[in-house]
Amino acid sequence: MSHIATIACMIKDLELLFKTGRDLGLEVREGQKTCRFYGGNKRDGFAHAMGVPNNTEAYEIGVKDEGGHYSLAWDAFNNGGGLGVYVGSDMGELTQGYAAAVARKQAQKLRMLGYKCTESKNAAGEVVLELEQGG
Repeated sequence: MSHIATIACMIKDLELLFKTGRDLGLEVREGQKTCRFYGGNKRDGFAHAMGVPNNTEAYEIGVKDEGGHYSLAWDAFNNGGGLGVYVGSDMGELTQGYAAAVARKQAQKLRMLGYKCTESKNAAGEVVLELEQGG
């Protein structure tokens, strides 16, 4: 029985993905073609991987090249062998962090065009970016 989940998040900016992973405490393993899942099983077919530094028990996140974008795969069984502590349930911390980083990058471009951008968190802890056209 497979525990592997492909996360519904289209990754187009590897630099931002890797920065988000590092900000969460992950180690980026550029060029690593295999990824460790439950029971130490390794699967191949990945372009890169991310994992918990100095932890050979934690599972890894596989970054798969889909031609024009990347997808993520991980084994959620047993909280990813400890990986879930870093990336959250269903990798929510990683995917939301990546989405926020993409939004911030776009907001920076809009600031250069005269927009004002404010960032806050709502009651649910979600990042909220508000853009207002400058006057």
